Amino acid sequence: MIELKAYTAISDQGPYLQINEDLVDVDLKNNLFILLDGFGGSNVGDKAAILLKDTIRKFYTRFGEDPEATLPFFYSPQFLLEGNALVNCAKYAHEVLMKDNIDKEMNNRGGASGVIVSQSENVINIFSTGNCVVYHYSKGKSKRLVAPKNYENLGLDHFDRSFQTFPTSAFGLYADLYYEMTEVKVTDGDMLILLTDGAYGRMSANELDHIMKNQKVSLREYADEIFSLNNSRGNLDNQSCIILNY
Repeated sequence: MIELKAYTAISDQGPYLQINEDLVDVDLKNNLFILLDGFGGSNVGDKAAILLKDTIRKFYTRFGEDPEATLPFFYSPQFLLEGNALVNCAKYAHEVLMKDNIDKEMNNRGGASGVIVSQSENVINIFSTGNCVVYHYSKGKSKRLVAPKNYENLGLDHFDRSFQTFPTSAFGLYADLYYEMTEVKVTDGDMLILLTDGAYGRMSANELDHIMKNQKVSLREYADEIFSLNNSRGNLDNQSCIILNY
């Protein structure tokens, strides 16, 4: 089993907003990593993200303690057990959030885009919904494993992003949870980079490569440079980043 050598997990309110609806969480005991981009406003999106995180961690910990436990919502032989566990965690967390929202006025209902990552030997399992992205950086080149699900491709003006980045799938958004499951093998020296839209929206893959090629800096400094580049181009959103170095 390949080992995680180092990681960084940072969430910041960004240069403009007074609250942070993003969330990052790391569970090294279970090799579980969560990145969430909440929406719904002050005291709504941030609470939704916390509810999702707590529910996912509790469910996945139960699976980690008993791998023979029943997977109540989903099973596919296409994925490893840990990948199936991620889908079950996500579906259960979505159900919990939908129940929490049901009696609230529309403007008090929260949701979140998100990425959940777990490990099975040398295979990394990635669950995603909404407008977060994941890059696999290997041998000096990054490949986007998870693309955002939002209205960006329908926008005519690249610089008018106020509505384009609203997710078309997310926790708590619709009755059905639309998601993607991705598996990737990692080798020594590879990195996975998980980003919310405030951290990737004004940066190209080539620019990410340029940042990551500087081997003299720490993982935290990589994240700081990613944030700084996006902020210098007018980012108004929260920013979160998890970098996993194998």
